[in-house]
This record gives sequence, structure tokens and C-alpha cells, in this order.
Amino acid sequence: MESFEKPLREREIETEKIAERFGDSLTVFGETESVREHLKHLEKLPSELIRVMREKGLKVMVGEGNIIDMMSNIPGIKAFVLRLVEKFLAKEREVETSIGGWQRTEKRRTPIPLGVYAAALRIVFVGGHTKREYQAISSSLVLHEYGHGLGHLLKLDGSKTLREAHLRLYPKLISYLQQGKAGGFAGKKELLAESFAGYIDLSKEQFISRYDEQLYSFWEETIANIEDYSEL
Repeated sequence: MESFEKPLREREIETEKIAERFGDSLTVFGETESVREHLKHLEKLPSELIRVMREKGLKVMVGEGNIIDMMSNIPGIKAFVLRLVEKFLAKEREVETSIGGWQRTEKRRTPIPLGVYAAALRIVFVGGHTKREYQAISSSLVLHEYGHGLGHLLKLDGSKTLREAHLRLYPKLISYLQQGKAGGFAGKKELLAESFAGYIDLSKEQFISRYDEQLYSFWEETIANIEDYSEL
């Protein structure tokens, strides 16, 4: 967290640098620690990758509030749309509880996620958080959601290589990446997003320890040849 202690002007210069690379595809709300952490992770993205994704219309919004608050800043978005989105994200689930030896089932709403990629809008939304809230799932929340945008816009979600990786790595993956079954679409998409975040944020040794060398090579080749995806 050393960068969070830098003088204000130095932080402003860093923000200006990342703003130059992302242009109008990046919107930032606030200057909290979590916002600065998101920007620090986005700074690690290769410039050529940012350029290609900008051409495909991918936008990133990071802020200190929740993602519904950020969505409300999109020009033209209607209040009823926000209510529908909030209802969809904060889904009801059944929870078994025990009181005085009696078992009962009650419905509870899951909290609004800290981040989401809205495919219909081509926007990555990432809100305020403490690192503890997501570190059990992701090495970088904003890079994970950016990875979902990559999977969608570069048509990697249907990749045979990713399916094979999910099948191969399934036993060692955390439960969040095991959604569905081995090789299933949901789990494969989460593996794509999280392994992308890891490729950008972790050392090669850390990545291979968490996944394997084959998946590392997949991302290495994909990023090295990112220009080939600009015509998709």
C-alpha cells in the first residue's frame, strides 16, 4: 500500500498518466484507497491491449460507492432500469437456519457485488471495497472484471483452450471458479477472468503455482498477438 501514501501531486500525476492511456474509456469517482488500488492495477495493463479494447467500446468505471450508484451516472439510464439491475444482482437465495433445535428455511438477499461487467453496455463497474472483501476470490477485482470484458469482446468465452484448462485444473481451483461442472460455461468464464487478472498481477512463478504453465502460455500468446483480435 506504499503508493497510497504518496503526496497528492504525485498521485495526480499518476492519475493523469493512466487517463492518457485510457482516454474517455475510463471514468473515476473519488480518491479513496480502493479507487487508488483499482487504478494501480489498471496501470499494469499493456498499452496495446488497452487500445484494442477501447476500439471495441470497452469502458471502465471505478468509484467509492456501490455499482448501482455508478450506473446512475450513465446519461439516459432510467430509474426503473436501475431497480431491475439491483433486483437481478441482489438475488434471493434460500438459507437453512436452526433456532432452538428447529430447522427452518428463509429467504435472504445476497449483497450487491463489488464489481460487474455489464456486457450489454460494454462497461466494467467496480465499486468501493476493502481488500479483505474480495481477496479470497480474486487477486485484483478490477482486472477480473476487465477479464470478463476481454472474454466477451474478443470472443474468448467460447475458447476450446479455456475449456480444456478448466477441465485440467478443476480439482485445484477455488470453489468460485468451479461453478457448474468441470468444463462448464460459468466456471470457465470465471477461470478466464481470474486467470487474466493473475497473468497481469502475479509473477510468472505465482501464476504457474496457482494454475499451470499451459494457461500462462495461452495468455502470453493472446496478449502478444492482441492486434490479431482487433478485426473480430
